[in-house]
Amino acid sequence: MRILLALTLLTPSLAIAQQVPPAVATADSAFNRGDWAAAKRLYLVALQQDSTRGRAWLRLGLASQELKDNPGAANAYRHAIALNVQLQVALYRLAKLEATAGRRDSALALLRRDVSIGAAPPGKTMLKEPEFAPLRTNPEFRKVVATADSMAYPCRTSAKAHEFDFWIGTWDVTQFNQAPIPHGLGTGTNEVQAILEGCVLLENWTGATGSSGKSFNWYDTNIGKWRQSWMADGGGPLDYTGEYKDGAMRFEGWTLGPKGSHVLQKLTFYNISPDTVRQQFEQTTDSGKTWATTFDGRYVRRRK
Repeated sequence: MRILLALTLLTPSLAIAQQVPPAVATADSAFNRGDWAAAKRLYLVALQQDSTRGRAWLRLGLASQELKDNPGAANAYRHAIALNVQLQVALYRLAKLEATAGRRDSALALLRRDVSIGAAPPGKTMLKEPEFAPLRTNPEFRKVVATADSMAYPCRTSAKAHEFDFWIGTWDVTQFNQAPIPHGLGTGTNEVQAILEGCVLLENWTGATGSSGKSFNWYDTNIGKWRQSWMADGGGPLDYTGEYKDGAMRFEGWTLGPKGSHVLQKLTFYNISPDTVRQQFEQTTDSGKTWATTFDGRYVRRRK
């Protein structure tokens, strides 16, 4: 099973397979059926005939590693790297072999290169690798892990992705002009969670009458705007775009009116304090000349 990912990554397309020399094709057949000893022997023969086959070098490395021939695997990976083939596999596997052999500086250099080309796995994967156990307290290794994580999970460190974090929490919601009251007695409750490594805020609304709805909220890097996509159990989807400005998340969008016209809407979340948020819905029926508030809610953070 350890080789399954590599098999997936390295299976050639039909067009490429038709160009493979017979010696390499025979070695590939042994590799694909998991006959590592035969694959190793046959790749060595094929590479004596043509040493420029980077994919063959990589597969030789994988087969050799399965046979516990770490020196042979390391040599094959170096050839694959020199030929710029499947670097994300070759660099990472060679780094593990170098760490196992006690060559920590070499392992770190390989991991840095892996990270620099955006091919390294997330840091949490590196931390779980037994081969990297001797490096876990090394400050340079921790830097590599942090860099890999920032690339794999960019929302964790993106300031834009955290502009709406003030809405995270469990909230009791009442009318804004109404004094705060005990939970369960107001308009409803809302639980807002950060999910997908901080890329999305998931809203879970429950109304006092039993209605419910959910929304996804995220900073859309494609358009440079925040978005909210809402759906309630009674239908009526909402899809807004907006930005955080002047202490509030300000969304704008529209819904269809009774006669199919576009009803422009605003949805604003005011960051009043760490424990209080104001949510205001507004809409206009005269193309923005006048705006009417349709909901004005006070969010009070629920304390355990």
